[in-house]
Amino acid sequence: MSGLIFGSCAEPESSPSPAPSPSPSPSPAPEKAVTLRLAIPWPPGDPPQVEIQKYADAFNARSGGKVVIQVHPAEALVKVQESLDAVRTGAVEMAGYPTGVFSSVDPRLATPEIPFLYTGINADAAAQDYLLPMYNEFMPEKFNQMFMGHFICLPNEMIGSKPVKTVADWDGLLVQSISPVVSQFIEAMGGSPVPSPFVEGYTVLEKKVVDASMLSPQFDVTFKVYEVAKYETLGYLIPAALTVAINMDTYNSLPKDMQDLLVEEGWNFHHSANEFFIGAYTDANNFLADNGVEIYQLPKAERDKWYDMVWPISEKLLADMGDFGPRVMEVANKVNAEFPY
Repeated sequence: MSGLIFGSCAEPESSPSPAPSPSPSPSPAPEKAVTLRLAIPWPPGDPPQVEIQKYADAFNARSGGKVVIQVHPAEALVKVQESLDAVRTGAVEMAGYPTGVFSSVDPRLATPEIPFLYTGINADAAAQDYLLPMYNEFMPEKFNQMFMGHFICLPNEMIGSKPVKTVADWDGLLVQSISPVVSQFIEAMGGSPVPSPFVEGYTVLEKKVVDASMLSPQFDVTFKVYEVAKYETLGYLIPAALTVAINMDTYNSLPKDMQDLLVEEGWNFHHSANEFFIGAYTDANNFLADNGVEIYQLPKAERDKWYDMVWPISEKLLADMGDFGPRVMEVANKVNAEFPY
């Protein structure tokens, strides 16, 4: 070996100097991973956060390190009310948010929260397979983003300090309202809405500011509402759904194989999250029953009366959607026939 390489092995002086070796070409620098920041409002351990993290983990396990989804929970990057615009402008590459929060921006985004639209959680979950591509017909052009998955969470049902089983039980009932749609629902039923953030559900019931509230069973479990309210009425009253969206400029900048992987794992996540929340609905109500809450499932005849009183609100929401509304109703009729109340 030449002493040019190993100083302890010098060549004899009489030997001609070897021709200099060409400098080795520098190894190409490894491609820097593309990081997709996924901003969500839910804290660690909250079911939506857990399901969305599964999506990120599944994608990251298959992306070979070329593209990495990095979940940022608990509004660490973006407040929930800013999520739609943050993805639109590229302030974050991805975000998860409750779709209905932005119904005032586009009436089609009210679809997940139309009162009495679905007969139950199975019908609601089945509808998402039809609705996901429908959203993606207009979201890229209007809001510069695409939904990777769209999944149910638990509906707003009734929980309170007195049983609510008939239309007559609503007369003069003070009910916490967490949104304009909930207020309209309460008024249509003959109750009096008391606007209050959903996080105050325990407090307003404990202090008897209200007789009842319309909250999800999962919220009742997580925030121990069952300690201060012992009556729950189920009728799949107001549904709800969440999404994960990606900025279109970001998506279009990625290699085709990464785009395909995002969509494939998004579709898998879309289904697994819907399945999770179907089970969570049953589990939450069973937990409430085990902790002293009297669960009352509205009989179909009574639910039909409630439906008739509230449906004008739903019709108005659908009408405001233009041509999109009849398509939503077509989906609802299809899944409700498959899963009757």
